Amino acid sequence: MLVLMLFCVQAIFAQANITGQVLDEKTGPLIGATVLVKGTTVGVSTDVNGNFTIKAKAGQTLQVSYVGYNSQEVVVPKSGKVVIKLKEASTSLDEVVVVGVAMKKSDLTGAVSYVDAEVLAEKPVTNINDALSGRVAGVSIVKSTSPSEDSSIKIRGTNTINSGSSPIYVVDGLVMGNDFGFYNSINVNDVESVQVLKDASATALYGSRGANGVIVITTKKGKKGKAEFSYDGWVGFSKIGHRPETMNAQQLFDMRTEAYANGYMYNNPDANRQEYIDNTLMKTNIAFHEQEFAGYKSGKSFDWLKEVTQTGVQHNHNFSFSKATDGSQVYISLGINNLKGIVRGTEQQRYTGRINASTDITPWLQVGTNTSYTYTHDDMTSGSVYSQALYNGNPLVDFAPYKDDATRHDDDYLTLFWRVKSEENNNNFNPFNSYEVKTDRSRYHLTSSSYLNINPMKGLNFRSTFAINHGEQSWNQFIPTGIQESYRHYSGEAFATQQHFGETQWQWDNTISYDNIFNDVHRVNAFVGTSASRKTSNYLKGEGRKFASDDLGYDGLFGAADAENRHIYNGRSAESLMSYVARANYTYASRYYLTVTGRWDGSSKFAAGHRWGFFPSFSLAWDITNEQFFPKSQYINQLKLRGGYGVVGNQAIGDFMYATLYTPSVSNGEASYGTDGRRGTPDISWEKQKQTNIGIDMSFFQRRLSASLDVFFINNSNLLMSHNLPTTSGYTYTVENIGELSNKGFELTLSAVPVQTKDFTWNISANLGLDRNEVKKLYGNVERILSGGRTGNIFIGESLNNLYCLQAGGIANENNRTEWESLDFNGRTIGLGDLFARDISGPDDKPDGVVDQYDRAIYSDMDPKFYGGFSTDFSWKGLTLNAIFNYSVGGHALSGYYESLISSFGQSNASTDLLDRWTPENTAAYFPRRMANVSGYSAYGAGETDRYVQSTSFLRLSNLTLSYNLPKSLTQKWHMNNLRVYFTASNVFTLTGYKGFDPEYGDGSGYYPTERSYTIGLSLSIF
Repeated sequence: MLVLMLFCVQAIFAQANITGQVLDEKTGPLIGATVLVKGTTVGVSTDVNGNFTIKAKAGQTLQVSYVGYNSQEVVVPKSGKVVIKLKEASTSLDEVVVVGVAMKKSDLTGAVSYVDAEVLAEKPVTNINDALSGRVAGVSIVKSTSPSEDSSIKIRGTNTINSGSSPIYVVDGLVMGNDFGFYNSINVNDVESVQVLKDASATALYGSRGANGVIVITTKKGKKGKAEFSYDGWVGFSKIGHRPETMNAQQLFDMRTEAYANGYMYNNPDANRQEYIDNTLMKTNIAFHEQEFAGYKSGKSFDWLKEVTQTGVQHNHNFSFSKATDGSQVYISLGINNLKGIVRGTEQQRYTGRINASTDITPWLQVGTNTSYTYTHDDMTSGSVYSQALYNGNPLVDFAPYKDDATRHDDDYLTLFWRVKSEENNNNFNPFNSYEVKTDRSRYHLTSSSYLNINPMKGLNFRSTFAINHGEQSWNQFIPTGIQESYRHYSGEAFATQQHFGETQWQWDNTISYDNIFNDVHRVNAFVGTSASRKTSNYLKGEGRKFASDDLGYDGLFGAADAENRHIYNGRSAESLMSYVARANYTYASRYYLTVTGRWDGSSKFAAGHRWGFFPSFSLAWDITNEQFFPKSQYINQLKLRGGYGVVGNQAIGDFMYATLYTPSVSNGEASYGTDGRRGTPDISWEKQKQTNIGIDMSFFQRRLSASLDVFFINNSNLLMSHNLPTTSGYTYTVENIGELSNKGFELTLSAVPVQTKDFTWNISANLGLDRNEVKKLYGNVERILSGGRTGNIFIGESLNNLYCLQAGGIANENNRTEWESLDFNGRTIGLGDLFARDISGPDDKPDGVVDQYDRAIYSDMDPKFYGGFSTDFSWKGLTLNAIFNYSVGGHALSGYYESLISSFGQSNASTDLLDRWTPENTAAYFPRRMANVSGYSAYGAGETDRYVQSTSFLRLSNLTLSYNLPKSLTQKWHMNNLRVYFTASNVFTLTGYKGFDPEYGDGSGYYPTERSYTIGLSLSIF
């Protein structure tokens, strides 16, 4: 890419030398300001005295810019000499609000990634995580696959075992989590910028809560100038993104016939195979039900999943008004989002409102508030609608009577089946009846952060901020009579439940900050402060069954007649945090930077005597390009070295884990108290994370090529781990500080402008991240914790996210008989055409001729080797084509859905890959022979070896947008600042070898598939 940039930079034509100086209105020369001849690529940077020399002609326009200042255009005079004074930009454009104090982004010397509103607006999405996907190095985002779920985010990999790896979110200074999906419900159109703080120096401001990274969201404020009204709206259409190919009815029929014949011949080796097929399988119901015979003879294949899905439709509308004067500003917005999902019956409505306002009461006193309200309502189909159609929809069986209102409640159509109706079908619910299960959820969020700022003298600020975040959620469900769900679980009676959850958090921050420049070269920015917060949570659940009718649904819960099965549950919890923080930033001549932070946190999650933790950090930076000895060049604009070290903490465990809790219960009409089996550990305390970060920032060719590299080393100790206790203790488990985990990685971010002319611009940006974790210590002398499955096993010296299983040897054939014939497969029967496992170890760590638990080994890490994204956009006049890619290389996963497809022998949906199954005529097949209706036969299944572990490497074109901005000369006549129309395709294509639904999102949530969407939108602003 560097070579490409070198060739793409345009030649500088010889012109007259123009000299000048760039100054700050108050503090003097600006070092490193960029001066560019408008419409060309000719540009230079100012020296230590703010001076510059550039080749230009009289009458041409110079564009002057500097970080944190308003850009300015100046026409070159005939004299050839200019002096340009830049005004410092509005504080809100370069500030990040942290723990109640406003700081400049440029003062954060640690590893910080920044995404502004313009970038966020490139994707028509409804939550911030989706907008960030593929944009930030070292940040991994797993998109939700259903409207009612939330995307998850992970920064710099995994740094804990049991205590949660989600970052914290800071919205206009209020620290919060994603309870009830609040963070993911923030209106993206209200966001001015998102900053991802990754290393300890950056996250140390948050002490106990910054161990997994911090995402700082700053919402929009009113901007000076004419009042502005803005609208952005789009409508999108979606469908299933990718669906693994499955066998049709005829292919399934043939495979089941083959499997039954194989089973018969296995038990009766001297029998006539074809006679058994012709006279038994084709003329009786041993292998096929009458409905399956009818479907086969019809020549049709019945797609059940298609019947429960549709083209999804979503429309999103955002309105905002902003206005600012010298003494006040206001920003008001309203957002409306409505969705009909691709699974029929899935709907969501969301409404958001925001008021951000501030005013100067006096020249030294400012007050303001950032207040928002969000309401989200979900109508959710029962999970059986999608999952039953996906897994149990038999392509040999006509779905018409299962769907028809006249027959679908008949006993014959309450359940789905393969081969024969029996008790085995009790949980195979008719998906069309499952539409009658009424499930909905409503979520409410009120967030308000109000502040008072006193500025008694230049550079000195007192700021007090009080914020509150209140969220509620109601979840209701009604299962009526007459469908299989009620017969299976509630003795045929209707069931109703109402559940209500509430949470209130308040946070009070008080800070004193000082910011000043001495002798034009010494800049000091420092603050001390306190932060107190408390969060209370509660829930109330009620459920009952047997109602006079289904008419009232869950609203008739009070009429539940089955007294023995009426239940009430409730709970309440609270947590508090008290913090003291001090931070100082020192800058010398825009060359040397020092940041020192100390934070003391006291948490109610720990017992008295163990509540307080001290979390210090420091970072250094050296901007070499501002040194006097560094040659001034238009080719190298920045060369900045960074380094930092810090300690942060993690307390992401349940409340009161240090105590043994007794809860009330009722048994046989008697009230009593008991534990949930957990023994409290009074001396548990903070997880500690020690992190070192080394980075470099570079820019070249008038900042048309920029690069940022970071290397980090993290040691996580005192991990809060849950582990089992011997039953003789009277408890089953406890939580202790007993683990240690290391993590290291590398991040790279590149951006470039290969072509920049008057009418055409080409931009490129790319990022790459990688991280490696290793378990260093467990409790006692334990070296491994086994889960019993292929995942969830923990080994000292290995990655936390590993796959542990038997090693497949291949398909048993004559040419490899020596590899399998003499082995004891511990009860497995292996013959020609079967999958066999290898003997790689034994009790003495040597192969012993027996394949058992000693032969399980670590196959690989599930984590990718590296991951990231890149984007490019081409702009010609007002037309822009933007493409965003994301990728992942080297990861592995288990696809439960695909393994179910390749485990089929015709009595469940099957992958078309099974067309390459072993037969005497196809001994080179990848998949083993199919066997059914057989006794004395037990082969290895798809989920017992490493043979079907899936690679999750992929390259995805996640978004492709074509947009057009009408010319300013036209929009200004209509009193518009801008008018933009756009078309976006999302999840356009994915290059991968993954056999399940999606290598990035997995197999979906189990009740909703991944999707591909197409969006048409319009945005405008009127002054």
